[in-house]
Amino acid sequence: MLSRFLSCLAAGLLCAAPEAQAQPQLPEGSGKAVIEQSCLGCHEPARIIASGYNRQDWRNVVHMMLNVGAPVPPDQAACSRTTS
Repeated sequence: MLSRFLSCLAAGLLCAAPEAQAQPQLPEGSGKAVIEQSCLGCHEPARIIASGYNRQDWRNVVHMMLNVGAPVPPDQAACSRTTS
């Protein structure tokens, strides 16, 4: 579900500490494979890691990307109820 994808993404990005002079790497976790398959075809890891988005921002970005044909698996991009 989208909320699980966003939770994994947010948690992983908060834990990722970019190394000096190194290419940023996506953190390990259940959302990593989805990001590799769905996002990295068009976006560099640094753009994703350094985005600064909160959960609602990511929800909006994922929906925008789905609208333009991003290859996000349906079980990872299912719309879910927005929580406060």
